[in-house]
Amino acid sequence: MADNTQVAITDLEQDDRIDEMQGYFARALQAESGYQKLATDKKDQVNGVLDQLRSMRFDSAASFQAVADSLLAPVAPDLAPYLQIALSNAQADLPQTLGVLVIYAGGTIGSAPKDPEDPDSPQVVMPWKDLKNAAPQLSALGYPVDAISFVEPLDSCNVGPAHWRTMAQIVQQYYADYAGFVILHGTDTMPYTASALAFMLQELDKPVVVTGSQVAGIVNPRNDAHQNMITAITLANPAAHKLPPIPEVFIAFGNRIVRGARSKKMDVTSYQGFDSPNFPLLGECGDHISIDRKLLRAPSALPLAVFDQMDTHVITLEMFPGIQDADIVKRILADETLKGVVLKAYGAGNIPTQPEFLDLFGGFVQRGGIVVVVTSVPTGQVVMGLYETSQVLLDRDLIGGFDLTAEAALCKLMVLLGSYPDDPTTVKQLMQQSLVGEQGLNLLTTTYPGAGQVASNQQADLAAVSLHSIGQVERIERVMLRLKQAQLDTGGEQYASLSLTLQDGTDLGTYRREAVLAADAIGASLAIDLTRYRDQFVSRDSGSKMGNTQRVGFRISLSGASGASLSWQDAELNLYAQD
Repeated sequence: MADNTQVAITDLEQDDRIDEMQGYFARALQAESGYQKLATDKKDQVNGVLDQLRSMRFDSAASFQAVADSLLAPVAPDLAPYLQIALSNAQADLPQTLGVLVIYAGGTIGSAPKDPEDPDSPQVVMPWKDLKNAAPQLSALGYPVDAISFVEPLDSCNVGPAHWRTMAQIVQQYYADYAGFVILHGTDTMPYTASALAFMLQELDKPVVVTGSQVAGIVNPRNDAHQNMITAITLANPAAHKLPPIPEVFIAFGNRIVRGARSKKMDVTSYQGFDSPNFPLLGECGDHISIDRKLLRAPSALPLAVFDQMDTHVITLEMFPGIQDADIVKRILADETLKGVVLKAYGAGNIPTQPEFLDLFGGFVQRGGIVVVVTSVPTGQVVMGLYETSQVLLDRDLIGGFDLTAEAALCKLMVLLGSYPDDPTTVKQLMQQSLVGEQGLNLLTTTYPGAGQVASNQQADLAAVSLHSIGQVERIERVMLRLKQAQLDTGGEQYASLSLTLQDGTDLGTYRREAVLAADAIGASLAIDLTRYRDQFVSRDSGSKMGNTQRVGFRISLSGASGASLSWQDAELNLYAQD
């Protein structure tokens, strides 16, 4: 069930661009007839007041007008009717350009001591106005920086799906009105927020930048808050700064620009607190902002699509020695409300192999659950089915998460379960495909339904079906044919040989295999690596409106002892392609 909790937000806080407007105000007032009629000495006095106003800082047009009225009334009372006119003209003279919308969620970046007289008192998150006033650099950007705040700004440990939904809905509501968006956020859960929003905000053609700081920016003179905020706003308005646009959700923190769905918090104190262990940085921010254009995803030509339904009945479960001997996993997986598990495995996707432990996950999947296997190691990937050693997990219908971070895997699973609540097949398919550049491989599966069997010196067919593939052979990394729930009786010999051909007669080689017996109710798979023939599995669809889709079928021949036989319940062709 999706969590539809509403999060209270403030009204849109529009930037009066008061620092820019002050310069225009003096010229606008001096152009008014009331000023022109003043005696020379009065004009000099009024000009002195205008100089005084230029040296002052204000947080809004209203406060500027109040002070201007109070200072000019004793000097030139006849100017009173012209002040509002001059202010309106000054505001109208400001260059009209798309600005940036800040979504202020809270976090360290906007924190200050609860007791202003005691710098060691507990830190609390302050309103956006306080952070904005502490960063005078904002006034030099030359475009408006508007804001919407959570009514109760949060420490990031309290941010969750309801807040992500609110952020996504704010972007959707104001999408046409701004060049880009900046989310100010605490650091602890920033990778979760960046990952979730990457999946929720599909078809982006504008930047959505997430940032925060390790040191608060309101009272600490030495901090990373101001720099991170200015950098993020700059990246959110690329045209204004002559930068290439990054049309996706990403983190700008320290000197690093990190894809949101690839991000991970790596350090609790360093100004370079975030990284993307399995993917290059999108760019770096030093004296100049440098963006790696070849890594950028193309802006979408489709309208923004917001997927804001999330199912939070998921959990991350990490393997550790001894977990297979405890009852905790059994109890967790027995929870009827649980929909999905992100399983942090050892290394490249290994978990304890005791059948009764594996069957806990197999049983959960059979009841409709989804288990995604990722690595608990900071770098590397899990590619189940790429090699025969991971068949034991695939036989129980666990799916591999490739090089997804655990944070991205969990958020992706939430969004997909919320978007396809009654369609676990689609959820599994999309979990294994890159949606926003979150993983390096895509799994494309062609299914051959129905059981089959073949005896020694005979042959059987996998009838041709529409091939699920791509058109670039260089992107195909591996091709595996899997006969699921297979039993291979070698007739008393050590090996039997399987020969494969395509339906057009193309020879795909001969493969020696040892016996495969159904050791349990789930059964085992027999996998055949066809990568060396990947040219045969490139999509060659004609694009015809008549649906002339490429179809691929197989003929399987078995040779060996006279009693040899092979049977299977169904089969699939798994094609692993680079994103």
